[in-house]
Amino acid sequence: MVIAPLAAGHDESVRQTLERMNAVPGMADPRNSLLPFGAFDTLHFARFAVLDDPSAADIEVYGVKRALLPTYLAFMGDCDGSAHELLGAFARQAASGLREVFAHCADFDAGTDILTWMLAHDRPHAATYVNWVGRTVVQIKEENALQRALSARVPRRPLDSGVDAQRLRGELAAFVDAEVSAGRLRLTPPAPAPIGWLIGHLAYLITVPVIALLLSPLLLVSLPFLLWQLRRLETTDPQICPRPDIEALQTLQRIEDVDVSNQYTAIGSLKPGRFRGGLVIVLLLLIDYFARMVFTRATSRGCAPFILRAGYSSTAKPEWCLPAAMTADTKPTWTTSSTKWPGASISCSAAASAGRARIG
Repeated sequence: MVIAPLAAGHDESVRQTLERMNAVPGMADPRNSLLPFGAFDTLHFARFAVLDDPSAADIEVYGVKRALLPTYLAFMGDCDGSAHELLGAFARQAASGLREVFAHCADFDAGTDILTWMLAHDRPHAATYVNWVGRTVVQIKEENALQRALSARVPRRPLDSGVDAQRLRGELAAFVDAEVSAGRLRLTPPAPAPIGWLIGHLAYLITVPVIALLLSPLLLVSLPFLLWQLRRLETTDPQICPRPDIEALQTLQRIEDVDVSNQYTAIGSLKPGRFRGGLVIVLLLLIDYFARMVFTRATSRGCAPFILRAGYSSTAKPEWCLPAAMTADTKPTWTTSSTKWPGASISCSAAASAGRARIG
């Protein structure tokens, strides 16, 4: 994820710029003039999002001064292969549009090199979920074309027997072979995973359980205290239940139900304290591990990166990046954290649809 603070007073103007990319509210035109997302064959989805935490003031109920953080512009997406290569393609093919968008950021000016700037603001993620690891944009588009071709030939009536079903299956298989031979359909064989990715994947698979095993004696000894502390905080923390803002709800409603799935981006402040901060880090590491190692062939659609950003004083700035292993096909996602934990914010973004772009 590429993320940068907006210049003062640019909150509304950047939203107006992003709205020019939309074909309908909340959905970018893949051929828009600023950044034609549909022109990039390895891009699953992309989104610009303005990050402004509406819950930032909640931390004051704990006696902690609210962090005066800027509003951020985030550029996120999922792709096949190297994210840096895709960012380079963006910079080469859509330089003028990206300059117009990033001109709203505090440290971007007319002489800034776009690719260098994006790489400098690219951040790793804390955890990410990918519903089917290894499925490429090419495969998705080819299978979509295959489904359309088969649907046009399948009779819309019940078959009389299993024999008829087997006969129809054979006819459809022969039809597909003929279409592929004629070049009207393409079924590209899946490319093998890069050897570097396989080595890193295997190392991550082994390393996390080994570390957990080594730390298990300490965990068993401290577990009663950790559970007691967690329960104590649950029962003593003040409850903050503000009514939803009507204008914000109406804004969300305007960009919903315009496609087969809705964009989802949520941001909120963590409660203060090292215990809560450490617990969130551990939970995100577990989410990342199980999403990458266990839940890799899900029936649900889309991707979901989880992100942390610092926010612990009126002059807070991100200090270091939370370690995270990148997945093979989701790179432009980021996280930043801080060694101090009077407050931080966490956001989750989820989206689906290959080759589409979400503007939020």
